[in-house]
Amino acid sequence: YWSDEKSFFDEISQSNEFPNTIFHNAFDAALGIPPRGIDGSKFPPINKELSKTFLQCESQAIRMMDTLDLDAAVSVAKKKHVYYKYLRYWHGILSELRPDAILFGDIPHSAYQWVVYSVAKKLGIKTVMYDSVKRIPDRLIFFEDCSSYEELARAYTDIKKDIALEDLSSDLREYYNNQADPRVDSSPVFLKKNYIEKAT
Repeated sequence: YWSDEKSFFDEISQSNEFPNTIFHNAFDAALGIPPRGIDGSKFPPINKELSKTFLQCESQAIRMMDTLDLDAAVSVAKKKHVYYKYLRYWHGILSELRPDAILFGDIPHSAYQWVVYSVAKKLGIKTVMYDSVKRIPDRLIFFEDCSSYEELARAYTDIKKDIALEDLSSDLREYYNNQADPRVDSSPVFLKKNYIEKAT
């Protein structure tokens, strides 16, 4: 389990509520620092075959690092070094622990999370992601793959009938009516003028 909320992390990792749970601070994970009780040095080094297996993962992970390095202050060689550190650690930890599933609170957005996701996929470990449905309250969406969204495509295809407005719950009807009403500014909050002006 990893968390980026330090106070929550410190409190829960020191409690006895979750025996046999390894807690990993997200900031440490981003730096490639193993959690307490895990010796990352015992994992085998990355070989040519493993490196080739994860070429696509490497490309995506380095691009994710680039989004945080806007001034290009970190060399590609250094980013690759960090990436290989992630790959060695996460391939080692997931191969050893073999969890039943990995739950992500969103699509993996950081390089180390992408490595976790990619390694899990290659090892046949189930990945489950969830996110709130933007601008529709009290709705979560769950999916297992963030490249094809096959479950959503199947669910959409499986709807064999036309959906009438009356078939929707009252909150979804309200949402739909706001979206369809030209007198209502239904733009996402981050596209509204006052939000943009505050952010710049």
